[in-house]
Amino acid sequence: MNYYDAMWSCGTFKSRRVVLFVDKGLSQPGTDILSIKATSNTYFELTSSGGTASIERKPANLVANFDISANSFSAKDPTWIYGGSFIEELDLSCFAKTMATVDVSRCYDDVLGANIKKLVLGVPLNGDGDTRTGQISGTQLRISAANVTNNTDALEILETLDVTGQSSIQNTSGIFVTQDRTSIKNFYAAGTSIVGF
Repeated sequence: MNYYDAMWSCGTFKSRRVVLFVDKGLSQPGTDILSIKATSNTYFELTSSGGTASIERKPANLVANFDISANSFSAKDPTWIYGGSFIEELDLSCFAKTMATVDVSRCYDDVLGANIKKLVLGVPLNGDGDTRTGQISGTQLRISAANVTNNTDALEILETLDVTGQSSIQNTSGIFVTQDRTSIKNFYAAGTSIVGF
């Protein structure tokens, strides 16, 4: 048993996770790629149904790409990404058009602190003003980063945030009002109602 197997079996690996509520149907292979850049060599696991159905577990030699084209997801069943405390960059644009909630608050590690520097939730713009479609029950996109119980913020060192085309996101989303985002260097919000934060 190596270090990662031990951490997987008996450590805090599964408690450090991203929680998503998304709707997504099937698509052509190679169309929908979920990409994670890690801070170090580790494992990531993508699961559905609140962590009970494993979709794929991958070792990450700094980058892990999950082709989720052949998978369908329901906003009624949370999708989890285990290994959250090792995430440096998270690209969820494959879910961008139909995500309701992105919760990274459990990615904060008591020892390592916050590691997420880049978060991509944007819908690629095609020049025709293409923005979020397939909005889930009319709800606005919610992004959670703060753990009120532990007074921690998983995005406290966030440098790049892309919410392009997320027409339903507002300034009142938790990540804009709970903390000063002084570490932000790149902020992409074309096609949103955000005017500043």
